[in-house]
Amino acid sequence: MKRINGFCHVAFLWCLVSIFFYANDSFAQPPQGRGFPDSTRTAATVDSLAKKLALSKEQKEKVGKIYFAAFNEARKAFANNSGDFQAMRETRMKINEKRDTEAKLLLNDEQKKLYDKFLQEQREQMQRRMGGWSRPNQ
Repeated sequence: MKRINGFCHVAFLWCLVSIFFYANDSFAQPPQGRGFPDSTRTAATVDSLAKKLALSKEQKEKVGKIYFAAFNEARKAFANNSGDFQAMRETRMKINEKRDTEAKLLLNDEQKKLYDKFLQEQREQMQRRMGGWSRPNQ
């Protein structure tokens, strides 16, 4: 009987230790899908644009450079404005406007129409994720 009781104590302690390490590990992970995106998402956006706009290899490379430059600029701004949502939002809007203007210079008329449609779809997706929140002047 003592041997079974001792085994139960060891098993119980093992479960507690396992739960502690699991809980500790899960709290240490950054939240997924929240906060600032990583460069993988930027690369996926460029790939999606290349397909939807039928970009040439040269156009894709140039658009990619523009998008990654905007990504890096936004990441720096995010770090500098940490905690000030309004400042982050305004800065991000300016960066995106600059990115879109530069990207459109590389596109022909048909691609520009498709790009505008792509941007509108992106805005609508964001609004759905944000629960109907919309940007002013849009």
